[in-house]
Amino acid sequence: MSKDIEQYNIQHSQDDLVNRVSLVKVTFENGTIRVHDGSGVINLENLAVQSEDFTTTWSASGCSVTADQATGPDGATTADKLIYNGAADPFISQSRETGQALANRTFTSSCVLWTDAGQPTEMQLFIYDNSIGDVGSVTFNVTTTPTRYYLTHTFGSSEADTQLVVRVDGPATPATNEFQYAWGFTLQETGSYSGYYATTDTAKSSEKYIGIGQIGAISSVRVTPDIRPIPVTLSLSGIP
Repeated sequence: MSKDIEQYNIQHSQDDLVNRVSLVKVTFENGTIRVHDGSGVINLENLAVQSEDFTTTWSASGCSVTADQATGPDGATTADKLIYNGAADPFISQSRETGQALANRTFTSSCVLWTDAGQPTEMQLFIYDNSIGDVGSVTFNVTTTPTRYYLTHTFGSSEADTQLVVRVDGPATPATNEFQYAWGFTLQETGSYSGYYATTDTAKSSEKYIGIGQIGAISSVRVTPDIRPIPVTLSLSGIP
């Protein structure tokens, strides 16, 4: 369900803090209420597609991907399992066309990663240009607890490529059938991670939000008709 409510006066309370914002928009999208305008504080963007399904748009090297094999941070069985075939330096990757030269542009990628007891812990994130001449990477050791890991990379001033590649790497030398889990990949043109937005076939362009809460967490909605603009009071719980 998707419904826009324009030019409302919104009052939302959290931790005894009341913010009054005029001329904002409320949208109901896939079971979530979002309150947003151009002066919002949360910039949700995800330039990667299929952020929770690595069996689709993603390419795999040295591994296979089995969908929905573990419980993700959303509480559902949506995490994918990366199963290694014994080849060195296995990874999954995705190419994204940005439409303009990458020179001096900064991107941040992130992914929730973890493993089971007795499985490898080494993993990496990469961001690089299409010709693999300007590369950013970070190496870390995952645990059995789903944790989001981050990589921020700024391309050099002479970088002419318009397409970039993001990658999640497993251990350098895995044994056959060793595995790890991945969920919720993000790619944002920012200097730091700015929140998670799930994508399927379409990337999510930048949009700023002032609050997010599940519909089930709304404690009251009061609409007073016959007044323009219509005043609406939303009391939301669980707003990040």
